[in-house]
Amino acid sequence: SFIRSYSDGFCVTSLFDIKEDLIGKEKSGVLVRDFATLTDYLKENPTDIGVITVTKENAQNACDKLMEGGVKGIWNFAPVDLENTVGTPVENVHLSDNLHSLVYYINHPEQI
Repeated sequence: SFIRSYSDGFCVTSLFDIKEDLIGKEKSGVLVRDFATLTDYLKENPTDIGVITVTKENAQNACDKLMEGGVKGIWNFAPVDLENTVGTPVENVHLSDNLHSLVYYINHPEQI
């Protein structure tokens, strides 16, 4: 998905997927496009942030396409750290780390 930042928040502008049953449908009012059209979309739509939510096997390819398309930053939720090949900021989110932290605070409420 793609996010444009505005002074008061963020706006998701597009979603991409490879699953034919999702392509062409809307999710929360945002059109799901074919991942194969990503390069052309980015040429016509400058994008601030690309969000990656794919399998670890597909994550680097998605990242590379976003970087090639000029995305200013990448927010990665795939379960793998991505290689930054062109100097684009990449924030790798480790959900398991966050879950461990949450469990810790549940078990140690005095630390909150």
